[in-house]
Amino acid sequence: MTGIIRQVLSLMSVAFLAAAETANCQPYAYIPSHFSNNVSVIDTASNTVVATIGVGSRPTAAAVTNDGSKVYIANFGGASVTVIDAFTNVVTATIPVGASPEVLAVNWAGTRVYVTNRFSNTISVIDTATDMVISTIPVADEPVAIAINSAGTYAYVSFAGASSPPIAVIDINTNSVVATVPVGDGPFGLAINPSGTRVYVANLRANTVSVIDTSSNTVIATVPVGTTPYSAAVNRDGSRIYVTNRNSNDVSVIDGATNTVVATVNVVTTPWGVAVNPLNNSVYVSNTDANAVSVIDGVTNTVITTIPVGFLPIAFGVFIQQQVASANLSIRTRGPQSVNVKAATRIYIAVDNFGPETAPNAVVAINTNGPAGAFKMTAAEGWICALNQTNPTAGFLCAAQHGLPVGSHFEFILAFTAPTTMASRTLNVAVGISSSGIDSDSGNNSFNHSVFVNQVRGIQPPKNPEKKQALNGDLRK
Repeated sequence: MTGIIRQVLSLMSVAFLAAAETANCQPYAYIPSHFSNNVSVIDTASNTVVATIGVGSRPTAAAVTNDGSKVYIANFGGASVTVIDAFTNVVTATIPVGASPEVLAVNWAGTRVYVTNRFSNTISVIDTATDMVISTIPVADEPVAIAINSAGTYAYVSFAGASSPPIAVIDINTNSVVATVPVGDGPFGLAINPSGTRVYVANLRANTVSVIDTSSNTVIATVPVGTTPYSAAVNRDGSRIYVTNRNSNDVSVIDGATNTVVATVNVVTTPWGVAVNPLNNSVYVSNTDANAVSVIDGVTNTVITTIPVGFLPIAFGVFIQQQVASANLSIRTRGPQSVNVKAATRIYIAVDNFGPETAPNAVVAINTNGPAGAFKMTAAEGWICALNQTNPTAGFLCAAQHGLPVGSHFEFILAFTAPTTMASRTLNVAVGISSSGIDSDSGNNSFNHSVFVNQVRGIQPPKNPEKKQALNGDLRK
């Protein structure tokens, strides 16, 4: 629950706007810098570095859980993995693993992290609930890159050892190698399309990308690309594959249907890591010798900005949250249109998710122009609310402790007692909802409610019975 409270507080600065605009739900990019021993956190909404986090020695790779709550960093020089709380940008754990952890991957369920330990010839399996190693898988010499299919059934591993098999297919249920797939010379970076039907392998010495059919574990296409391809990434619908070419200083864009290069995008210099923002298909490329990240527009295939980061950013792995749910969130209010001074009233705030998917990390923002002392907030079941103490008028943020299932309905109660200072004024209550998923109908995610505060409280009968009798007598005359 403390994590939820931290999430609420960290979002206050962006959620409380005059019209109760919802919090930024664009994912963040996490860029490990090998010689700075830190991670640059990029807000992909503004393409600016919003935090720098110290981690272990010589970090090379990052992986984000699909709920966006944790980030795992492979520390190549420290034989460890750093765990970052994504809501607070605070390091919460350091996990010992094998020698020279190079690349890591999180399964789509978010329950396991798999780490290639290059010079231990093993893969460490981390339980994300406890952040402890629960299994160690022996593999061939020098495992480097790893990718896991969306079903969570198989992992694909590349090797740098001279006598190692090109690509190993590991059954995650048994932690055993069930197949090997010959590819081009010098396989390194791996990427899997969302449906799990294709694996793309960057062959750095062959200057090609091998396309593996996962149903048969055979290569069905070989695509020529730039010089020394190192990493690959696939967009949300699998239609585009992006490959960084370290020595030709560019990115090859491959059509997922035809397995042909449809564009080549020049970047700054020495591109290594690459990941795609699933919300807008923009592509983030780490340029090691330039100490910068290039951002490519996925529609025009042009560089739209370059972001300075730490020293020698490598950024292997999927360093941007990928599993972004799509839901139709609605928020509405009901309550009186007027209220007398000192009278108590209630405003009901209703939240619905009409689907088609569960909405993760939902946050409700409630903004008013009334004093904090006039309100009492009752959270819906499964939510936690916090008062915005920094605002002279009452504002609340409420965070869901779990994802909002399709068809779910929640109600919040905002109790209000009109103070005399609000006589003959209008009370405005603006509400908004957001989540880390895609809102399929953003027109439903905000609402405004007005209540007129009336100074006239009505004629009050005198408390003294004698005066009441006298008054009645006067009225009869």
